[in-house]
Amino acid sequence: MIISDGIISYSMPQGDRRGSDVKFFDFTYDGDVVDGRLSGGLGQLVDGVEGVPNFRLDVHNVGRRGYEWVAWKTDGVRPADADPVEIVFRLDAVRSLTAVRVHCNNAFERDVGVFSAAELHFSVGGKVFDTRSRPVSYTAARDAVVEQPRYVTVPIQPARVARFVRLLMHFDRRWIMISEVHFDTGTSGIQSPLILPAKATEYVLPALVCVSVCL
Repeated sequence: MIISDGIISYSMPQGDRRGSDVKFFDFTYDGDVVDGRLSGGLGQLVDGVEGVPNFRLDVHNVGRRGYEWVAWKTDGVRPADADPVEIVFRLDAVRSLTAVRVHCNNAFERDVGVFSAAELHFSVGGKVFDTRSRPVSYTAARDAVVEQPRYVTVPIQPARVARFVRLLMHFDRRWIMISEVHFDTGTSGIQSPLILPAKATEYVLPALVCVSVCL
């Protein structure tokens, strides 16, 4: 298991099935799995394996099609009205965070799309988030031309100091499908709870998507 970017665990809902033959589950998750919730462990989102464009293939010959991807659907609810997908990451130390990069599928012909918007919430202790500031918000530009997977980068400017990060991804299409999450970080040296500056404000970022095309 690769522990990337200081991530020591993440918690989130288990992925969904697509039809009867494809399960977009986090199959390698090593934490607790209770009532469709994953907590306290690591799995495919930090294993360094990026998903390929055609999620119906078994390119690694593991007996599971779309194995690299973890995905969630809106269950018939209009994407704009659906609850966002929430993932909470725990880092190995309090770190200075400058960006989050999420590897996403954009197979829009099959109703899979990059999230329409993302929110980032920060905490040092893990119980209370954003006590002195509002979350970082990001709006992604919709791409209805190129279906290739890509990294979507959410900049964090100025940098935030945290050990816990809550990522919320809002639906643009019926499915959100991701294979990797990485943080751009550095250790902060802070070991005790931090009170963020009272003047911290929300940073609404431009609709700019940083793309690394996976061939």
